[in-house]
Formats: sequence, structure tokens, C-alpha cells
Amino acid sequence: MQARPLENRDYVYASGISAGLVGGTFNLINSRITMIRSKLMTGGPRMAIPGAVMFTLAGFTGQFILNGIDRWRVQYIFERENTWSEMKPEKSEQDLARDRIAEYEHKFGVFERFGLKKPNYEKRIALLKGEIEKIDGMLKKVDDEITTLEKGSTSDNEKDNEKEN
Repeated sequence: MQARPLENRDYVYASGISAGLVGGTFNLINSRITMIRSKLMTGGPRMAIPGAVMFTLAGFTGQFILNGIDRWRVQYIFERENTWSEMKPEKSEQDLARDRIAEYEHKFGVFERFGLKKPNYEKRIALLKGEIEKIDGMLKKVDDEITTLEKGSTSDNEKDNEKEN
């Protein structure tokens, strides 16, 4: 057999066959495992064939639709590529860097909504500076207390030394 380039129909066939295998296998496994079977999912191995047929049809249909959308998308891009390149202004290195950062922020903006990423670095820096100042204040209190205790123990030691002499 000679290798030939893949065509859209190859994707449709592959998608239909794999979906049919999944559907038939799912129904076979489902018929063998009594723990997950319910009154709605009865039928046993005889449901493997209908499951394979239904999933095959769904796979064929889904891949056929996806190929149509993909064909339209590629055609749309090719038709408008020259227009878009003419409209695109020349950008400096700073503008390109700013665009890359904005693109990154846009791609990972979902993290901000869930609180996984801090959206405002200035606020975070100000918060950390405030926490550092609080810790510095507590350390100063501890240092003052240590100094007071050392002075007190030094004066007590001197009094004890004077009494002994």
C-alpha cells in the first residue's frame, strides 16, 4: 500500500469506527457490572449492537459537521488573510512585548476568576509591605523586651556582686 494524504472522509470513517467501538464496549461493560446497572440501564449484551450503531452514527455525524466547520474556517481565513495583513500596523519591540503580556493575561484570565492568580501586583506588593512593617514592629518590641531583661539581669548581677564584696 502506498501512503496517501488523509482526506476529510478518512477522519469521518475513523471517528465513526472509534465511536462505534466505544459505544459497543460501554454497553458490554455496563451489562457485566451489576453495581452500576439500574432499572434504566438493563438489557445485557444484546444492547451492545444498538449502542455501537448509535455511537457510530453520532461519530460520523459529529466528524462530518466538524469537517464542514473546519473547511469554512480555513476558507474564511485564506480569503481575508491579505486584508488582515495590510490592516496590521507595524509595531515596535515594546508594543510586541506588551501584546505578548496582554495575550498571556487573556489566555490565563480564567485563573483570576477562581483566585488562583493575583490580578493586581501593586495591591499584593502593598499588602506584603504592610505585613513586613507589622513584623518589623513586633521584632522591635521583642528586641526592646530582650534589652530590658538584659539590663535587669545585669543590674541584678551587679547588686549580687556588691553584696558579696
